[in-house]
Amino acid sequence: MIYLYEHHAGFDAAAIGFPSISGCHAIVLQADTGLYGYHSLGGTEVARARTRAAGFAQFVRNHAIGMTPQLMFGVCFVGARGYGGDVKQGWRDEIFEYADALGLDTAEVRGFDIGTKLKEKIVKGTTVTQSAYVEFRLAGGSTTVHYKRWRKMQDSNAPAPVLAPNAFTKIHQVNGTLIAPDKPMKPVEIIATRSNKGEYHPAEIKTYTTM
Repeated sequence: MIYLYEHHAGFDAAAIGFPSISGCHAIVLQADTGLYGYHSLGGTEVARARTRAAGFAQFVRNHAIGMTPQLMFGVCFVGARGYGGDVKQGWRDEIFEYADALGLDTAEVRGFDIGTKLKEKIVKGTTVTQSAYVEFRLAGGSTTVHYKRWRKMQDSNAPAPVLAPNAFTKIHQVNGTLIAPDKPMKPVEIIATRSNKGEYHPAEIKTYTTM
């Protein structure tokens, strides 16, 4: 299990967690070797998304020569991503940039808009933007996606994951080059209270078969 904060990319054979997805995008590739993820803050413009997608593809290929990409996932609050015009189309276009960089066809691209489940709230006249923890789990050749409100999560005292060589990097937000991570990887966990004992919520994934 690994955890990816803003602009970090990483690999794990079984699970990837994304802390504090608000205006960000959780990008995940399911491959025959495991899961590759990238936490993109901003980068909604086509040129910027294409540059970051190329960096992510480079990270994936550098990590596992000969791996076979299978499915691409994009999970975010679509309305908070800053897409111009048709936001749903902008979201799909961004996911496809990452899929194209890895040579995937459109039948293997999937997405989930967390905003359809976690709505913004008005508290004392102020709009409170939602944020979520998102977790991808791979088992038996199938990936499931789960989420929880970020305010119901906290840093964990569990030891940091032991990372394999080339399994963790940062993608430069402007030019897409791979650079050294600027912060350590920290595990997170659910805040246990009387009203917050439950498991993560399962996401309803949509498959995009056409542009």
